[in-house]
Amino acid sequence: MKKFCIITPDRKDRKEFLEHCKYQMSQQTLQPSKHYIVDYRVIVKGNDLLGRLVYGLNQAAQDGFNICFIIENDDYYPNDYLEKMYDAFIKSRKDMIGIGETYLYHLFKESYNVYIHPLRAPLFCTGFKIDKVLPYLIPPILKPLGISIILIDMYLYNISHTQLSRKIIINGLFKFPESSPIGIKHGIGKCSTRAHTKPVNYRPDKQGKQLQYIRKESLDFYNQLKIEYA
Repeated sequence: MKKFCIITPDRKDRKEFLEHCKYQMSQQTLQPSKHYIVDYRVIVKGNDLLGRLVYGLNQAAQDGFNICFIIENDDYYPNDYLEKMYDAFIKSRKDMIGIGETYLYHLFKESYNVYIHPLRAPLFCTGFKIDKVLPYLIPPILKPLGISIILIDMYLYNISHTQLSRKIIINGLFKFPESSPIGIKHGIGKCSTRAHTKPVNYRPDKQGKQLQYIRKESLDFYNQLKIEYA
């Protein structure tokens, strides 16, 4: 049995995305052993992604999980995402894995961009062993370094300490844009990056060609969102 979990931080401020996220995970060709949705009551007004991530990782560790993939509730994942990521992770024999190509799409500005970054990966396309990563996400480690809680992915991939140096960036695992995960930008609810409101160097996609390859249910969902929040 392939035992692993997925964790989704959620603030209960964009229910449409969460329901769509649950649907996407139900369609995965490789099902996770458990899906942790960290949606406890909002305590701080600012970004609390780190706190929710740590909470979920602690819960998963207590339940006996060690392999974990981060699933963000507003992003798009193809049906074979978890299967490909899990198999690549096990084959790599590393402690952390990520995709070195980020495909972003802004729903309301109808534009997109592709970033190639061989040394890091976005959090929504990252998996790791909890016991290797969790020690680096606790406040006593972060505070002295002045680490921004918003840039968790950049922080993790930049760590060069021997205990978290066994990481791999995969390129070519998914074909862009035909079968790739997509970082969806929209500006709905609490968003952690300016790409939701001020996308830089995005290319126009007025005909929606960049989304023609995604599953029909997801395309219908995004089109409905554009109508509701127009």
